[in-house]
Amino acid sequence: MAGRSKENDTNIKNRLKSRLRSRLKFFSTLASALAILSSCGTPYGIYHSVEKGQTLYSIAKAYNVPTQEIVRINRFKENVTIEVGDAVFIPGASREKMIEVTIEYKESLSPSASTVSKPQTASIAPRSKETAKTEKGRFLWPVNGKVISGFGMRNGEKHAGIDIKAEEGKPVKAADSGKVIYSGNGLNGYGNLIIIKHEGTFFTVYAHNKKNLASEGSLVEKGEEIAQVGDSGRATTPHLHFEIRKNKVTMDPILYLP
Repeated sequence: MAGRSKENDTNIKNRLKSRLRSRLKFFSTLASALAILSSCGTPYGIYHSVEKGQTLYSIAKAYNVPTQEIVRINRFKENVTIEVGDAVFIPGASREKMIEVTIEYKESLSPSASTVSKPQTASIAPRSKETAKTEKGRFLWPVNGKVISGFGMRNGEKHAGIDIKAEEGKPVKAADSGKVIYSGNGLNGYGNLIIIKHEGTFFTVYAHNKKNLASEGSLVEKGEEIAQVGDSGRATTPHLHFEIRKNKVTMDPILYLP
């Protein structure tokens, strides 16, 4: 009897450990999905790509945001020097702006004369628009339908993606090949949700599904059916809420769709 009791105790402990591991995995996955959807907790705004001749002061002036606020929110050190290619977060901005910069060029007066520097003002176009243009068509439309809500501000709040109206049960397809890192309904408001990680630090988000077909951890191909259109979560009509995120920053999906 003593041996059987000890064996039962061992079995109970093993079952409890298995349940605990399962719960820890669930919460870990949920936390990862939440981190992606919350853009790492950053406030509403955009990332400005620093171009040649731009300074922190000129960027702050163009966006009408105090320099110290940009320094604070980016956690820059005092007297920081920004370099070409740096990404500077601009709180409250909705699109990247053109920045007036001062450049210098050398003008030859004569074959024997010395050269002089002459300042000239030029406008540098935002790099993000060029990047988006070159990546137009990178993703497929996940479902055919009418866009009933676009990307940007909506009722005073940021709408991080687009809403595509479609019949309930209609196939939702992967916008690109990748790995399903979340498939569940543990995030408030999103209903049945799928998040796919793609190459190039891209993520796509598919929410309000009637049913998720792709399981967590699975690899999916571009155009593969991963879910069905529904109205789960905070939705009043069957539609797909679709997001594209790059480095966890929300992007306008229209810029990347055919």
